[in-house]
Amino acid sequence: VMTVTPLKKRLYRPTKNDSTDQVLGKVICSKLADGLELLPPNFHRIMAGVYQFGTRKIHISLQNNQPVVRVGGGYMIFPSFVKKYGRSECIKVQKHPG
Repeated sequence: VMTVTPLKKRLYRPTKNDSTDQVLGKVICSKLADGLELLPPNFHRIMAGVYQFGTRKIHISLQNNQPVVRVGGGYMIFPSFVKKYGRSECIKVQKHPG
């Protein structure tokens, strides 16, 4: 039996004094640890509440101490957002780096 390991396990380093980023870091390390390869390689904080996620800029805030992403007129919890859009954004970034 062969096990496939993700190409790279990246540690997300949250910004100090940013509670949203701190919670987001914990979610990435715990809930997304097994699906971290779905996080686009260019995922990073641009400024408070704004992140680069592949080719899109996303807005993340906290609701009930859970990071949520603004999607259309509503919100989606961050792990669900990553599972839904992560793979396609990883592909877009690999096709058009920079």
